[in-house]
Amino acid sequence: MDYIILICSTTCHLYIFTPPKKVLIFSRFRAVPQAIAAALSFDLETKYLAQENIPYEQISSRRSLSATEDRYPLLGLFHPSPFLIRETDPLAARGVSFSAIRRKVEQQLKGALRELEVTIDDKAQEQPVWRLLARLEDLSGDWEWIKKDWRRIAANIQVTDDETRDSRLAQLLIEWDNEAQKPLERITTKNFNALVQYAIGSPGVAVGRALYRHWDHAISECGFFHTLDAARNGLRTYLDERLF
Repeated sequence: MDYIILICSTTCHLYIFTPPKKVLIFSRFRAVPQAIAAALSFDLETKYLAQENIPYEQISSRRSLSATEDRYPLLGLFHPSPFLIRETDPLAARGVSFSAIRRKVEQQLKGALRELEVTIDDKAQEQPVWRLLARLEDLSGDWEWIKKDWRRIAANIQVTDDETRDSRLAQLLIEWDNEAQKPLERITTKNFNALVQYAIGSPGVAVGRALYRHWDHAISECGFFHTLDAARNGLRTYLDERLF
């Protein structure tokens, strides 16, 4: 970026200058920060989106987090997993460093897997996290009501000609259910680390854990639908907006 435009809130003059690393702006009017943000955003878009072959008028309508062809990872990413939320709690680390939090979650998850008789063995076959989550939910006894609520979400989707609007979710759920029925006895260290990462910071787990701290039914059969709705139809669609 070659310049920044500042709008003086008292004289309404424009000032154009080469930006330092940090800028502190004082303004009497709420519109000024928004105008500056819009100018910066537009400059970044014109610089970086020019490298992609996307017509500018389509930028605000394109979606990156919709359940279209073979986008199985999105199932796990915004899944407020009752297993991970119930069995892990980063706050139990009582520390401020990420390494301390991670070590605690690793301990918690190893104990939970031990209860399910799932071992960590690098001779096991690598699996994507979305498959592991379905099988773990099934082993913990929650999958039947979890998949019903996912199907309710899929049934409420408006059917349109635009495939970016979750048009494949129902089919993805059928295949996810098939994965849940498969056995899980061993996972690799790499898979274990991925589950730890999901337990700490995946969007679905973050929403579910935040609700669970204040509402016991957030990850139970009677309340999970509302938690799932908040994660998938709330946070996911918010993050999928190009402009917000």
